Amino acid sequence: SLASIDSHLTSSASDLADGGGLNIGYETRDGRGDPKPALTWTIGDMNDGTVLDSDYLSFTMTPDSGVNLTFSELTCLFNFAAGAGAQVYLYSSQSGFTGNPIASFDSGGGGVFPVTLDLSAMASTSSAVEFRLYFDTSATFASGGVWIDNIRLGATAGTANPDGDGDGMDDTWETTYFPSVTSIDGSIDSDGDGVLDFFEYLYGSLPNDASSRGFRFGVSRNGSGAAAKFDWVVDARFTLGQHYHVYFSTNLTSWDPLPMTNYTLQTTPAGGGKTGHILEITADYGDQVFLMLTAP
Repeated sequence: SLASIDSHLTSSASDLADGGGLNIGYETRDGRGDPKPALTWTIGDMNDGTVLDSDYLSFTMTPDSGVNLTFSELTCLFNFAAGAGAQVYLYSSQSGFTGNPIASFDSGGGGVFPVTLDLSAMASTSSAVEFRLYFDTSATFASGGVWIDNIRLGATAGTANPDGDGDGMDDTWETTYFPSVTSIDGSIDSDGDGVLDFFEYLYGSLPNDASSRGFRFGVSRNGSGAAAKFDWVVDARFTLGQHYHVYFSTNLTSWDPLPMTNYTLQTTPAGGGKTGHILEITADYGDQVFLMLTAP
């Protein structure tokens, strides 16, 4: 079965894939709309009380070259046969499939439900994004007692901003504040306000005005590296792992990419078109650990 997108001429969706816990079967039925067939599955371990496990469906949305997608909503038709109800949670690769879901749905009981999940809090992107629908329930049900159909992802397609010099900052922004795209590379602080040009770009502050100093990077700790938390705010258009990266060090000498398996990331709207991030280290790096945000 396929996921579809309203602006399908400017993007493509991969086949739906099972995370391994749903024991999916495919039931071909005409007249149910596009895409088809519908998906049915057995209980697997959906009622184990754990949301972020293998009970999910996934698909990847890939914009065409030069296209930037702004997501709006995901809709589907969801049937649950048992009376206790089931929950659907949507996550994406933008948040590393951790923290709070982008959106969720609770059936509250059995029946056939049209589901609409709001995606407006997601960052716009010109890169592929994997979506996962996780399922949970406290009920038991017979094989084929659950099905999902007509998964559609709504998005607005725009023109992606070019980055001709490959410094991680789009050319339009650079030429707005500087003579040319080669005048800066993001590694200096042009206005002397303590924030490098690249991070002025990430936040949306002015790189040539010292009074416009928006970016901050906070740290809180509870006595060990495993409990270290780091927080920052950036423009909602930008995504960690795509537009910028995080590195770690235990000695301030050698730096390495921070593995996604070694942290959780929570994102929340911060107002003014900004997104707040709280990254918590889940691996024990000893008595001290340092993070560094970098350009691509």
